[in-house]
Amino acid sequence: MGMFRGMNDADPAGTRNPYFLEGKYVVRIVSCTTIASRLNVPFFIVESEIMESTNEELPVGVTVSTLYNLQKDMGLPNVKRFIGVANGLTDPEEIKEQVTEEVAELTVSEEQPLTGVILRVNARKHVTKKGDEIVVVDWMPYEN
Repeated sequence: MGMFRGMNDADPAGTRNPYFLEGKYVVRIVSCTTIASRLNVPFFIVESEIMESTNEELPVGVTVSTLYNLQKDMGLPNVKRFIGVANGLTDPEEIKEQVTEEVAELTVSEEQPLTGVILRVNARKHVTKKGDEIVVVDWMPYEN
């Protein structure tokens, strides 16, 4: 596969997945990819299917997208933590040592090694230094 990977599932209407809203979720990872915006800004994207939800607006079965701007200060640290947690790591030092550039490249490769991984999500509101309100996504291991 090449640059058209995912074409078979593409929606010609151009619809986009919603983003997480405030709430607690259990999700299954669908895919991890990267894109460059029209302004050539690199993004890491996690698509996940909701299995449990405390937010009525995002019920079970909905696929949501989480985007990380890799040019922002917290872009790479947030992606590193996500990849670590999705690989079963919880200790920050282990994540720091084991989640390398090579692991990140594998994560977005055609192999899609994180597809099917189940995680917990806590999506919470946060006010930035600029005063903007955003939803922060905290990824956590899923424990039955």
